[in-house]
Amino acid sequence: MKVINYLNNNADPNYHLLASNHETGIKKKLIENYSVKSEKEYYQKVVTVISRQLPFILENLNGNLNGKVILDLGCGAKNCRDNDYGNYEPWLCRTLHLLEVKVIGVDVDDSLSKESFVNHVVDLFSSNSLAMIESNSVDLVHASSLFDSVAVVEKSGFSAIDKFKQTLMPEIKRVLKKDGVFLYC
Repeated sequence: MKVINYLNNNADPNYHLLASNHETGIKKKLIENYSVKSEKEYYQKVVTVISRQLPFILENLNGNLNGKVILDLGCGAKNCRDNDYGNYEPWLCRTLHLLEVKVIGVDVDDSLSKESFVNHVVDLFSSNSLAMIESNSVDLVHASSLFDSVAVVEKSGFSAIDKFKQTLMPEIKRVLKKDGVFLYC
């Protein structure tokens, strides 16, 4: 298992271009399917997420999304709120789903169940929280702002981050394929 914190890193410019091309190809579907009302709203909600996260995913999968399984932990949900971001919707999962990637989104908010991609409403603090996912079946696990989420700290205090890592890391190792990647920031 390869573990990468991409918080202060930059993906290769070629992968930024590839991500941009993918986003352009599905822009109309994203706007229509998720009732984005304006270009400004599209840029604020969608492009900022895709332009930050997708290039790193592409880089760590050598630009190839075909046949890949990606698990997004703390993916967000329609009614999910994080004080830093306001509504934290699952734009990465939606994007990957429209790109025909097998994406699995996991979040604690039950509004996630209304999404069209595979998803599970789970408290990631609980033991065996990823039990529904087969061992050695995931190419890449992604977590953006999960370990330092304002919502997590408010719910359980700063020690929650350590508990999260203790509870979740064994599950991440279990579900990842031998050459899989855990990508977080």
